[in-house]
Amino acid sequence: MSAIVHIGYHKTGTNWFQRHLYPHALSHQYIRRPVVREALLDVGAFAFDPSRAQEILGLESNDAPVLCEEELSGNIHTGGLDGCLSKDIAYRIRAILPHATIVIFVRNQVAMVASAYKQYVREGGTYGLDRYLQPLKYRHNSGFRQAKAPHFTLNHFDYRLLIRHYRQVFGHDQVKVYPFESFVADNEGFARGYAEDLRLEVDWSKVKYAAANEPYRAVTFQLARFLNRFTYRDVADKRHWINVPGLYRKQGKLLRAVNRTPLAGPNIGSEALLGAEWTAAIKERYRASNRQLADELALPLAELGYPV
Repeated sequence: MSAIVHIGYHKTGTNWFQRHLYPHALSHQYIRRPVVREALLDVGAFAFDPSRAQEILGLESNDAPVLCEEELSGNIHTGGLDGCLSKDIAYRIRAILPHATIVIFVRNQVAMVASAYKQYVREGGTYGLDRYLQPLKYRHNSGFRQAKAPHFTLNHFDYRLLIRHYRQVFGHDQVKVYPFESFVADNEGFARGYAEDLRLEVDWSKVKYAAANEPYRAVTFQLARFLNRFTYRDVADKRHWINVPGLYRKQGKLLRAVNRTPLAGPNIGSEALLGAEWTAAIKERYRASNRQLADELALPLAELGYPV
């Protein structure tokens, strides 16, 4: 059995895989996220030591490991540090697991960008959509250049770039790419086919198919943006009025409770959140790249609604 390293992307169901599938693997040893982060992410590029990473991960076990951490593809709010971290992580993984199967999930960019902004607000963000999606425009007068501060970038969701990099580093046969929409359409059917594809034996009696994360509805979403102004956590690119100690965790519990009631309002659709102008711009931004990706990997992206 080969090791499996599931690197993301964010907002493609990774929490479900981490909670409900990989822990019930019979053929592989699931290594939990804090351990993966310590081994591969919580160390600078020049300080990374493959031997130390292997020790942290416990790779001396006879069981093939499963790693699943979406931050390995790069944080969505910083674009993987404009791709620098995303690119380097591939070399770190190869240094410790050169024969691993790399798993990458992709998602229609209209839904992906909308979901990223929703996650930004959920994690403490305060800026509006335009400010979040084009931070360099708003930072221009302050003298910030692109390399001086982490920021959101649409480049992060040009999936072809990261996928090509991993295929160059690991070889074409070791990189598996799956559309998130196929998983959403048939959770159980997809999961069983996915496990078979990866030669992952699972105790299916323990697998649950409930959604791991429920997005904030309309009223909860706006309430979150307001409350976020009273805590400095948990995203860097925001503006808060005052930090109330302990509020971040307490408001999370409050907002989740509100979100389960009729007071939360309706769900927010991706195009409704982005608006017609941003929706059109995002579709145009990724159309050519998606066509190339679909051709290179024989993925049915057009059938799944991706801009092509």
